Amino acid sequence: MVEESIFILNFFQLQRCVKIICFFTSLLIEHSFSRTLYNSMEHLTALLNTRHLSLLLEVLHLLYIFSKRSNFLTRLVEEKREILMERLIHLAEVRVLYLLFSIYYFP
Repeated sequence: MVEESIFILNFFQLQRCVKIICFFTSLLIEHSFSRTLYNSMEHLTALLNTRHLSLLLEVLHLLYIFSKRSNFLTRLVEEKREILMERLIHLAEVRVLYLLFSIYYFP
């Protein structure tokens, strides 16, 4: 029981740290001139698989900053760009299904 509560506490601390890192990275990207040096798109794509909405929003915000401030996303290697686009499309489809479900079952 104690080990489980320590794990949960550590998970929430880790989640908070990742959110802070994403926020800080978005500030760096927004105010830097060398946006092409960022080399962690695989990690951002992996974080798009999270079930935690607040973390997902931070990752999406960071991706938005990339798309708004540079041509970094268009310069990605095709394979990485396809994986990213596939995940973003999946998120959009899930959101549309959720909206349709809530309209149908909870008018």
